[in-house]
Amino acid sequence: MSPIHGIFNVKKPVGISSHDVVNHIRRHFETRKVGHAGTLDVEASGVLLVGINEGTKLLPYLQTATKTYHFGVTFGQETDTLDHVGNPIGEGPTDLPDWLDCDAFVGTYSQVPPAYSAVKVAGKKLYEYAREGHPIPTVPARQLTISAFEQNTPLTRDEPFPKATFTVSASSGLYVRKLALDLAMHHGTLAHTHFITRLSVGAFTLEESTDLETLSADHIIRLSDALDDFEPVRAETLDPSALAHGRSLTIPKNAPRIQVITATGGLLGLYEWHEHAYKPLRIFKGD
Repeated sequence: MSPIHGIFNVKKPVGISSHDVVNHIRRHFETRKVGHAGTLDVEASGVLLVGINEGTKLLPYLQTATKTYHFGVTFGQETDTLDHVGNPIGEGPTDLPDWLDCDAFVGTYSQVPPAYSAVKVAGKKLYEYAREGHPIPTVPARQLTISAFEQNTPLTRDEPFPKATFTVSASSGLYVRKLALDLAMHHGTLAHTHFITRLSVGAFTLEESTDLETLSADHIIRLSDALDDFEPVRAETLDPSALAHGRSLTIPKNAPRIQVITATGGLLGLYEWHEHAYKPLRIFKGD
């Protein structure tokens, strides 16, 4: 099998980890150079961007993209994992309004990662401390940006706990389970999520994603098509010596970041404007 390079937009199902997806693609395409651009919980589904071979070099730039989620919240009960598979650890009032104050979270949002998360402290993930019954280390809050947060349905008065669905768009690093709890606490109660679906990562959407079982080389997204925030510049318009040796490009600025591509769409390099020139970020072989 000839090596392929690029990005897969995978529709991760509930019940497997993001690492399981990576391992499946490693086995199927017989390569170790596979990684993903942002973990989805085992109980979450939706868009998981996976880089293969040269595509792994793009993952740091894809990880920072805005992500949108659709999720359901059960109010009045907190679990240790903050989702529906965890053990109940507390209950709160359920006399809530039909529509909650999501606007309070739009803009800068300070979030402390949940105990069951992959954040590392002293080389160990928080969920490993939690599962082993050890004290959870203190983790500082992260400053995130929520660009949109909407309640999709009014609270249903299900017994014993009311529920509602929401959509949120936020910067990288958001824990939706913790946002659900923070929203509940803002209204004087507790909560956990009962489903989470990632709808998009940057320009990549759930509608365009592919089931893992049917994934093939035909679904690969070329390197030069993966980063829509890098302005394309044709290689034949540039100094071939500077390109060949990975030097800065002294061309007029037309965007903060550019990608140099060949006439056939192969990616040669990513560059960022700095002090009157485009400095190389990553160099490629033209896929």
